[in-house]
Amino acid sequence: MKLQLTLLLFALAGCSTVNILKGPDDHLKHFYADEVRDSIDRAIKTEVVKKLGPPGHATKGYSKSLWNNHWNSRIHSIYELKTRAGEEAYRGPSGPEFIRYIIEKRRENGLFELSIEERNLNRVPPDLLELNQAVEATAANTSVASL
Repeated sequence: MKLQLTLLLFALAGCSTVNILKGPDDHLKHFYADEVRDSIDRAIKTEVVKKLGPPGHATKGYSKSLWNNHWNSRIHSIYELKTRAGEEAYRGPSGPEFIRYIIEKRRENGLFELSIEERNLNRVPPDLLELNQAVEATAANTSVASL
């Protein structure tokens, strides 16, 4: 009878009871992933407008070069997500998953194909890297043909 009453109380209390049972690291597990995704989305929205430079360079105006450097820096730093000190509790998407998200979201928004720096070639998922290199080769051939 006590077990049935306890289960009934848990069911009636709803999600708040479940949240009590979560540990202190649960906030980090989800909050950090949301923050990373939101910062990527904000940067892409800013880039789509093509009036501002990337974070830290907004006053310089839009520049493909600045944006390319920005995204290569993000790819380089985000790749090791979950392996740096202080991120042990993090359980969200991995660095490679966020890298995929960056590249795919930029493509969905019609932004230019990134020129992936050599230091990042092993960090970009192979299928995205192959497509990236094919697009770059096509663009290079088109610019040569127009001369």
